[in-house]
Amino acid sequence: AEMDIPPGKKADVFIRTGDDRTAEILKEQQPQLLNLGRINHLEVGTGIKKPPLSASSVVPSGEIFIPLAELIDLDGERSRLGKELGEQTKYLDRIKKKLANVDFLERAPADVIDAEKEKQKQVEGSIERLNKNLESLSGW
Repeated sequence: AEMDIPPGKKADVFIRTGDDRTAEILKEQQPQLLNLGRINHLEVGTGIKKPPLSASSVVPSGEIFIPLAELIDLDGERSRLGKELGEQTKYLDRIKKKLANVDFLERAPADVIDAEKEKQKQVEGSIERLNKNLESLSGW
């Protein structure tokens, strides 16, 4: 969803597990995973390499990779993510300026200041995710 992949498209999925037992369990459950995950092709193992231009996610038992080249318009997605990153960065700058304003800190109720600090954390998390997505699309 973060990469705007159409829900109807089936993806190839590669899962690198941290141990052989987890790989065995996932291989045993492959038919269910293919069906529930709307997966076209699934590879599981401890030696799986990250395919180029793949989205990735770290999970407790390993990493999941989804190659994006056939699923999305890479240039369009890079542009969209870049635009969103710019907007989020500007928003973060406004929040930081507000929190650096002595008058605001002296006059605003504590709950308002806390809400601004929470917004800052959320926007920083969003910027981090956007940067990771852009890195994935750049083949890093």
